[in-house]
Amino acid sequence: YASKSLEQRQKFGDYLEQYLEKNDNLRIAFLLVDTQVGPTKDDVLMFDYLKYLNLNIKIIGTKCDKVGTTHQIRHQKNIANQLNISLNDIILTSSTTKKGIDTIIKTIVDNL
Repeated sequence: YASKSLEQRQKFGDYLEQYLEKNDNLRIAFLLVDTQVGPTKDDVLMFDYLKYLNLNIKIIGTKCDKVGTTHQIRHQKNIANQLNISLNDIILTSSTTKKGIDTIIKTIVDNL
């Protein structure tokens, strides 16, 4: 995304806005946040936009295996505090260990 031209990013933004605002079938939105880094300014901006649209939002904390098991809850709390949400709204995941994948699938099925 970042390597695309400003014009391409604007088109993508317009497409995303239309999809989010006009999709009556949209039941839940997943926002990916790097567990180690925490929410960036762009993440916070998107989260606020999804809240404004009154969508059910779950945060996917990516790459939690990079943090280490003993520090995961601290990073999860950091994300929760920055976005002012419950720990239950965050699913920590790892593509390496597959942690959290079953929870994401269950969340999707529960929202069908």
